[in-house]
Amino acid sequence: MKTIIVGVGGITNGGKSTLSQSLRQQIPNSCIIAQDSYFKEESVVPEDSRGFKQYDTLDALHMDAMMSDVESWRRDPEWFLRQRGLEPTRDPLFVLIVEGFLIFNHRPLNALIDKRYFMEVPYDVCKRRRSSRVYSPPDPPGYFDGHVWPMYLKNRREMEDVEPRIGVLTQMVSDEALKPFGKTYIPASYVKYVESGGGRVMPISLLFIGGAVDLETSDYARVAKLFYSLALKANDAGDFFPIWGTCMGMQLLTVLVAGKNLLSSATAMNLALPLELTSGEMDAKYVCVPASAQHHHKTFVGNQQLQRFFSILSTNVAEDGARFVSTLEGRKHPFYGVQWHPEVNRFQWDRNMSFPHSRHAVQLSSLLAEFFTNEGRKSLHRFEDPEEEASSLIYNYAPVYAVNISAYEQIYFF
Repeated sequence: MKTIIVGVGGITNGGKSTLSQSLRQQIPNSCIIAQDSYFKEESVVPEDSRGFKQYDTLDALHMDAMMSDVESWRRDPEWFLRQRGLEPTRDPLFVLIVEGFLIFNHRPLNALIDKRYFMEVPYDVCKRRRSSRVYSPPDPPGYFDGHVWPMYLKNRREMEDVEPRIGVLTQMVSDEALKPFGKTYIPASYVKYVESGGGRVMPISLLFIGGAVDLETSDYARVAKLFYSLALKANDAGDFFPIWGTCMGMQLLTVLVAGKNLLSSATAMNLALPLELTSGEMDAKYVCVPASAQHHHKTFVGNQQLQRFFSILSTNVAEDGARFVSTLEGRKHPFYGVQWHPEVNRFQWDRNMSFPHSRHAVQLSSLLAEFFTNEGRKSLHRFEDPEEEASSLIYNYAPVYAVNISAYEQIYFF
């Protein structure tokens, strides 16, 4: 059985219900949970100074009851359909359509949605449609301009303006030339990469960066295993928490999932290769693969834990003819790995390295940065104290110019 939750949100009278009903009629084993069914009683909805009922807020909705129904569907879609008078078919796919004007503003619900559609109509069309419908209680004079439209604009800004905080696990310093500056480090290219997607960096976790330490016994590996275990439990409990692994970070993810190191050597150092896609999830653009320890395709598909946990999105062939996994994603969990370095396409310039800076390479880097940052937007984890958050950001540290001692332009040391 496979399940998908589709979110249809957007402006009032924008066509959400019409689209949802059309999807329901065309998709077997589908049903709708509509946010409008969870409004609180009129008597408990507060009024503003003008006497306008504040319906266009999450506080006007029984979101706990809505979430309970969504969780019931997630536990047993077949039972949920029968409870609503619908008979499941033999199709293994079950689809829940969640429809409402504030579904993307409620972060616990938004984190569960797999596909999102946001309906928009111009101001004049929305106002005309709203005026032609009968509500209980009816809209008082001036309600659309005084409450409905301003609240739509406010709610949309709040939905779009989530600032994800992406933690980056600091790497152990192993290069002798870097040891005088600190014990751990983060290349500034990773920081710029996250920032380019709209996120802000904290030097902790959960972007596993590249490096050169032992994947089982190093402090980096031990800390990563702790965070991986916490992220695994969180996601299994419905608490969305993504992980991204780049180069050695991807290798580390496979070690954590398999419970042992299955890596084999392949000659693929300092190469720019086009991704050989196994499916249509990503565009094949030129990427940089400056790593010598790759994950052989034959080793991957022969391991049941890795096969069950990950889908292979792309592979490549090394100079010695070995085929290795270059891109993967979790089947169930929001865990992603690339054996190449998308950040170097825009933020590293060493002439001795084959860093691709073509239009396509830059475009792919930008798309992936935005993708992972948007995954971070779904997470409910936030600092309660703004000052504590500010003190944890990367901006409390100054990067060191490192061109003369490394392949990086700048490095943050800790």
